[in-house]
Order: sequence, then C-alpha cells, then structure tokens
Amino acid sequence: QKMLSSSFGVPPTVSMIDGLSLEAIRTVDESLVSFENLITRRDVDSASNRLLEAFGVGEYLPRVRRLPMTEKTKVLDFVRKKNKLLGFMEMKDFAEAEVVVNELKSEAQDFEYARPLAAIQTAKTVSSLHVSKAQMAAANKDMKALESEMKSAAEAWPMNPDLKQFTGNLVKSSDMRSQALIEF
Repeated sequence: QKMLSSSFGVPPTVSMIDGLSLEAIRTVDESLVSFENLITRRDVDSASNRLLEAFGVGEYLPRVRRLPMTEKTKVLDFVRKKNKLLGFMEMKDFAEAEVVVNELKSEAQDFEYARPLAAIQTAKTVSSLHVSKAQMAAANKDMKALESEMKSAAEAWPMNPDLKQFTGNLVKSSDMRSQALIEF
C-alpha cells in the first residue's frame, strides 16, 4: 500500500491492483510470444532477453511455467556459453574464446560475433608481433629489448603458443651454453 501510494500519489484500489496485474500478465504473454518467434528463427540472443523479461515480471505465471523445457534449455546453454566467452576474454585465453565465438555464431543467427572476434585477432596479432621483436632482440643479444618484448607479448596473450615455444628455445639455448662452459 505504501509503495503504490508513493508511486501514484493515491491509495491503491482493487481496480488499480487488478489493472496492474492484468498489465503484467499481458507483458509476460507478449514477451513469450516474441520469445517463441525468435527461437523459431534461431535468434537465440534476442530470445534470451525476451525470456528474461518474462521471468522478471511473472516467473510463476502458468504461461511461463508451461514453456517447453527444450526451449528454455536452448537459451540456458547459449547464455552459459556467452558467460564462458566473457570469462575467456577476461583471462585472455583467446584460443578457447575463438572456439566459443564460433560455437555461438553457429547456434544463433543474431549473435554479434564481430567484436569479440576482432578483439581476439587483434590480441593474437599484437602478441605475435612482440614475439617476433623478441626473437630479433635475442639475435642481436639485446637483453633489455628481449625482456621488454617478452613481457609485452605475455601481457597481450599469455597463452600464445609461439611465446611458449620461443621461451622454451631460449631456455634450451641458455642451458646448452651453460653446459658448454662447464664442460670447457
């Protein structure tokens, strides 16, 4: 009563509450019709938003509860993969992120894949360029530049396979040099 009085400026009546509840039911019905149409079209990203709207207003309404579990599961799987993508992007695991982007792209026609894919490719390219610069610095025996470029490459893409291989080769050559000095 206090909430409705403060919102509308008048005390709530039965007809006002009835009108608000009918409006909420109509909103849920419209969201679910839109959801079903979007699922049919394979627009899973938009469908997840419509389902969220319906759940937010009337999670326990019969129309929401009767929604087929297969459709709900399809949206749940999509949202989980989208969250997984965000986690991979945050942790800079771009190889796995690229796999998830391609999965999401094939599952949903309306998935906006261009931004994450561009970010992934940019980070991979930047990291590879830094690895190349580090290799040149190693060839020139410029340890300061080598260290700087290795750090930059690792910051851009920590799991870069080229970086891992270069680091392994660097350690091997260092060990071989140390072993040669000991044997000499």
